[in-house]
Amino acid sequence: MRIFTLIAFCTALSTAAVQFQLIFSSMPGKKGAKPARTRTALDLRGTHHVSQRALTHICKNIKLKGMVNAISPRTQRRNRSALANRVTPFGKLIQERSLVTKKGGTIRIPFLHPAAMLWICCEDRNDFKTFFSSVLEKQPRLRLVQYTDEVTPGRELLAYNEKKIWVLYWSFLEFGPAALANEDAWFTGVVVRSHMVRNQVAGGMGQIFKVYNKMFFSEGFDFRKGILMNVPLSPAASAHGLSTDCLHQHIFADLSMVVQDAEAHAYAFDWMGSGCKKSCPCCWNIL
Repeated sequence: MRIFTLIAFCTALSTAAVQFQLIFSSMPGKKGAKPARTRTALDLRGTHHVSQRALTHICKNIKLKGMVNAISPRTQRRNRSALANRVTPFGKLIQERSLVTKKGGTIRIPFLHPAAMLWICCEDRNDFKTFFSSVLEKQPRLRLVQYTDEVTPGRELLAYNEKKIWVLYWSFLEFGPAALANEDAWFTGVVVRSHMVRNQVAGGMGQIFKVYNKMFFSEGFDFRKGILMNVPLSPAASAHGLSTDCLHQHIFADLSMVVQDAEAHAYAFDWMGSGCKKSCPCCWNIL
C-alpha cells in the first residue's frame, strides 16, 4: 500500500511541475526579452469585451496593414478629425449642410462631399487611380448609381433600437459587376440616425436625398458639366495619339438609377408604398 501511495504522490508531483512550467513559460519575461515561442492565441481576460468576429477582423487588419503608430483613443480621434478636415479643390471632405426641421428650425448634418471623396481616393490610392483611369478611357461620361437603406447595427430584434441609421451610398455603373459586388467600390455619402430622420428632419430621407444630390449637380460643382479630377490618362491613351503627360482630366457623370427596396423608395421619394402612382424620377420623360 505504501508503494502505491508513493507512486501516486510522485505522479501528482511531476504533473504539477509540468503545469507550473507551462504557466511560468507563458508569463512575460524581463523588459526587452523575446518571448519563448510565437503566440497562437490572444489572452484578453480581464480586458474590455470584444466579439470574436470583431477580434478576427482586427487581427486580420493588423496582419495585412501593420500596426498603427499610436493606439490611444485621443490620438485615434485626432487622426480621424485630421482626415475629415482635409482640404481639396472642392472643399473639406466632410461638409455640413443645414436641413429644415419639423418645427421650422434648422439642423446641421455632416455629409461626405462626393467630388472631395473622389479626389482623396485618387490622391491616396494609386491602385484606385489606375483603375479609375482605365474606366475613363473606355467611357468618358459616367453613369451614377445611388443606393439608400436603413442599417441596424447590433441586435436587430429589439423593439426600440436607437442605433438604427440611414445610409446613402453611390458609385459608377462603369466600374462593372465584379467591382460593384465589392463594398469598397461604393462610396458613403451620409450616415444619419433613424430616429433623427423620423422625428426631426422635415420630409425625412426625401430632404436628405435632395440636399446630397445638390452636391453632385449644383453648388459650383456639377458632374453633368464636368469636374477636373486628379486622374491621369491611362498609358493606353498614347495609342490614340493622346499625350499621357497630363495629370488631370475632366470627368462627366449623370444620375442613371437609384437602387432601393420598396420601403426605402417610399422614404426617399415620399411615396405611399406599393400602392403609389408616382413614377421614377429618371422616367418622367416618357409621360
